Formats: sequence, structure tokens, C-alpha cells
Amino acid sequence: MEVKFKKESFYEARLYIGSRRGYNGPVYSQWELNQAIGDFQLLQSTERACAVRITSTTFQFGTYVEAGWEIAAIQYPRFPKDEAVIKRFMVELGQHLMEKFGQNRISLATPEEVVLLERPDAEAGPNPGKS
Repeated sequence: MEVKFKKESFYEARLYIGSRRGYNGPVYSQWELNQAIGDFQLLQSTERACAVRITSTTFQFGTYVEAGWEIAAIQYPRFPKDEAVIKRFMVELGQHLMEKFGQNRISLATPEEVVLLERPDAEAGPNPGKS
């Protein structure tokens, strides 16, 4: 079997989002997250929309522990996009998810930097390391 190879420069943007609305609100499910992401993707043009990978994760700082998700978009060689397009898509997806799920903060990690998306009225939240 002959295999073709397509290469692009590596680029990945990842969002980190908790599973609770705010810090003490109800937990929302991965199914709800999938629905919200799918709805957002369908509103985008083909040139702007990105496929994502959703992985469950756990955030911990001291005694504070919260389940959450990592949402990642890569430079996909089959449908290559400019890195700025991928980053903009992920920023806008992060903003959409903040509103949809009442998040105070979501982190966006790229190979160059980590950006904190934060609501102007964000709660102080738990004090890590304190019971």
C-alpha cells in the first residue's frame, strides 16, 4: 500500500475549562460541552472552523480539586489554516464557553504563551491551599 504524506508546521492551541458553573455552581456534563462546541463550530465559516479534541482532566492546587476539560485544536495537514486563524477560533470558542457555562476564567495555551480569559466581574474563587 502506498501512503501519501502531507506535512505542516506544528501548531496547537488548548483551552482549559473547569466543569462547574462559577466555583460553586452545578457541574455540567461533557455531553453539554460537546453540544456547545458543536453549535459554535456550525456558526463558523469553513475557513474559520476548527476541529477539536476534548480530553477530561483534573485541576488541583493545594486542597482545591476540580474536574474539567482540555479542548485542543491542531494544525491539521488535511485542511491547513493560518496559526492566527486557529488561535482566533480558540479565543472566540473560549469566550463562547465562558458565557454558556458561567466560567470566570479559561486559560488558552499556545506554543508561545498562556493567556487568561477572565470575566471583568470574576469571583475571587477558592483560596488554593486553604481548607
